[in-house]
Formats: sequence, C-alpha cells, structure tokens
Amino acid sequence: MSEYIISGGRPLVGQVTVDGAKNSVLPILCACLLCDDGQVTLTNCPHITDVQYTLEILKLFGCETSFEDGQIHVDAQNVSFREIPCDLVSRMRSAALFLGAAIGRFCMAAQCRPGGCELGSRPIDLHLSSFVKMGLSVSDTGNVVECSGCAHGTDIFLRYPSVGTTENIMLAACRGRGIVTVTNAAREPEIEDLQNFINAMGGKICGAGSGIIIIEGVEKLHGVNYNIIGDRIEAATYLAAAIATDGEITVKGVCPSHLMAVTDLIVNSGGSVCRKNDSITVSRAGQFILSPGRIETSPYPGFPTDAQSIIMAMLLRAAGTTQIHEGVFDDRLRVSSEFIKMGADITVSGRTAYVHGTERLYGARVFAGDLRSGAALVIAALSAQGESVVKNISHIERGYNGFDKKLKSLGAEIIKLKD
Repeated sequence: MSEYIISGGRPLVGQVTVDGAKNSVLPILCACLLCDDGQVTLTNCPHITDVQYTLEILKLFGCETSFEDGQIHVDAQNVSFREIPCDLVSRMRSAALFLGAAIGRFCMAAQCRPGGCELGSRPIDLHLSSFVKMGLSVSDTGNVVECSGCAHGTDIFLRYPSVGTTENIMLAACRGRGIVTVTNAAREPEIEDLQNFINAMGGKICGAGSGIIIIEGVEKLHGVNYNIIGDRIEAATYLAAAIATDGEITVKGVCPSHLMAVTDLIVNSGGSVCRKNDSITVSRAGQFILSPGRIETSPYPGFPTDAQSIIMAMLLRAAGTTQIHEGVFDDRLRVSSEFIKMGADITVSGRTAYVHGTERLYGARVFAGDLRSGAALVIAALSAQGESVVKNISHIERGYNGFDKKLKSLGAEIIKLKD
C-alpha cells in the first residue's frame, strides 16, 4: 500500500497548473465510443488511474487508443458490442456512463452495477428510469443491468439534478431518434464540456448549464480535436492548502467562475482572493483563519460536495465553530475520525459535522478512505506540526496527477513511498 510521508508546518508558496478535469475527461472518453467516423484527439488529459481504467474498457470494445504527454487518441470506427466485466466496472463510479454510450452506439448495453469511492448509497435507478422513458427495454437483476433499443424523443423531468443521469441521457440520446428534453438537468461545468465535445463531433445538444437540455439525435458523429477544461476540484485543493498553511498560491488553468462557491467561502474565512481570466491567487489576509459559519453542499452552482472534505481540512484550525452539512452523499463525513487523530475537534450528528477550531494539529498516521478525503488528509498533514503518514494513496491517484510533485514545487516536504 503506497503512502505519503509529510512534514507539516511549511507555508505553500508559488504557482501550480491544474490538469484537465477528471469529471470531464471520463464522460468524454465514454462519448468517444459514439464516434464512428474518424479519430478523436483529446488534450489536457490528466494521467490518473481512472483514465487508465476507462481506456481499458474502450479497448475491450475494440477501440484503438494511445495516451502520451496529456494527449489521448481514440479510434472507435471498428468496434463491436461487449458486456463489460465486473472487475472493470467495480473500479469506478463513472463506468455507469458506458451504459448510455453503448446504447447510443450499439442500441444495447450490459454491465454490472458500478463501483467507485464508498460514499454511501449511490443508486443508478434514476439512470434506468430515464432509459425506460426514452423507450428502452431495461432488465436489472440487482447486480447486472441490461438495456436494449434505440433512444426515442421524449420529455424527462429529473426529480434530482443528477450529474451521472444527465450525462447518461446525453450519451444515449445524441445518436437516437427524435428530440429528448431534460428538465432539472445537472448544471455542472463538466456537463457543458460534454455537450461541447459531442457537438464538436457533429451532435445537436443545447442548454447545458441552464437546467434544461435539449438533445436532437443525429445519425453519425465524426472525429475531432478537443481540449478538456481545467479541474475545478483540483484547483480547490491547492487553494485550500494555501489558506491552511498560511501560504500564497496562484492556480492556473482553471475558469474562476467555476469556483465561485469555493472562493467566496475562502474570503468569508479571512482569505484574500484575486481572480483573473484563467487563474486564481489566494493568501491568508489576516493572522487567523475564521469560521465562515455554516456550509451546505448542494448541486452546482451550490457548494460542491467534492470540495467538502477539502474545505473541512482548511477549517480545522479556524477561529470559531463551522457547521458543515453534507447535502449530497450520506457517508461523506467519515474522514472526521481521521482528522481527530491529528488533534481536530469535530463532532458529527447525522449528515452534519461541527468543526470546532483548534489551535494546533499534530502529525499522525491516517488512512485515505476515498479520493477527496485522501486529498483533505494531505492538506491537514501539511498544516500540522510534525510528521504524518497518509496511507492508501491509491485513492488519491484516481483523481490527482503528480500530486506529490506539484506540492513539492510549492514548498511542501512530502515523500511518496510505493508498495
């Protein structure tokens, strides 16, 4: 089991560039399966394990792929239908998006239910009911899902603006028949990125980002060169680390408007924020980090659940008490017990954590239970006194490319020990 050894107490200072968004590149890679005319080239792709897993699944279908220096080539012209083995699907939540992609390309799909980080209940019932509304036949044994048919035009209202469901509808319908209108669709920037990619291949989708998405099916999609947007959650990680360590960081390669909920909270916590076209600079404006009061995660443009544990790490030494309510996942506060090992003062009641700011954190041996909590533990370790060991960093490497190297470039004392 690989681990980080971190000596805390050093302010992070400097400039860092984020990679392409994990939550964009994965659905876009799934969408490459829909291209039956030419090759797709994606740039600004992060070299993370979830991308490698996704490429494995594309190869299973018969796609030709290559990945070098942040550039991925996918040729899906000569593919054939395959059922995705459970061992591949169980590795990541986004594997569920191959249901929509396979429906769009082959008019059939079959796979086990997806895995990924253990964040509580994450059903795909909303995905499947949306498929049924589009005229597909769906069989769900509780373990294996099978779908068949061609998506037909319809109106779909989502009772919750699910990102994965919205993406699966877009993938299934973009080569279907007729027009599918999705109301209360997810509004995340990564949804818009998927729309723009499909449209660049010749698709006809509009409305992403507004909550109402209209998808008109087309017969074919062609190859394209496309650049993935910057990762807003990776950016939030470095911004939070700067405040937690009393440093000053400029994060480049990200759209500042995608991070307004995070940067406004940093200002409310006593930080200074300067936004430019494709960069954000933060520093601590005062002597102390201040509690911003109450935080509640919610779908975009609300405060992102993926940044919740990261911001909690930033606020462990804030003056006052911060109330953090997790409004998306029911088991995302588990990291609190690891923070407590480092001297944090946290009480948890249901989906709400009460973070009572403490003067100091101390180095400890902690365990990364999922991707974002792993990154949060690194932030806490960077701001603690003494040495910390963060174990099970394979979770972190699912979403961060060269995390230790980037932190070192900012002045962190961090060593990666491999298995």
